[in-house]
Amino acid sequence: MSDALSKVVAIIICVMLMIIAPVMMNRIRGKQVSEMYAYSSVNEFVQNVRNTGNITEDMYKKTLTMISKTINLYRIEIEHKSLGICYYTDEILSSLETNGTYLLKRGDYIRVLVYRGDELISVNGGMIKDEAY
Repeated sequence: MSDALSKVVAIIICVMLMIIAPVMMNRIRGKQVSEMYAYSSVNEFVQNVRNTGNITEDMYKKTLTMISKTINLYRIEIEHKSLGICYYTDEILSSLETNGTYLLKRGDYIRVLVYRGDELISVNGGMIKDEAY
């Protein structure tokens, strides 16, 4: 009886490992893919801003739409530094709502931070090249 019980327990453990291990691996992999997709979407946004010297409402909404397609909820914050003065997300979004664009000058710095909950997962940014003009 003891041998039969140990075989049943061993079979149950094996079956559980065969089911749980792949599910956990897929979950981890899905999280990594989601983070990479969000990173690449934000990176594309930052490169566009650096090259053109402005943020348009369409660019911002497109980026938000792209990162909202992932399985995680992300929040992005934008910082713009010009001549030692920092402008943050609220001011930038206010300008987008009012004017439809937010202009940056050559030599300014932009930084975009991506959060999943309270955890910072990505920082992108750089100096504005303003190559579109």
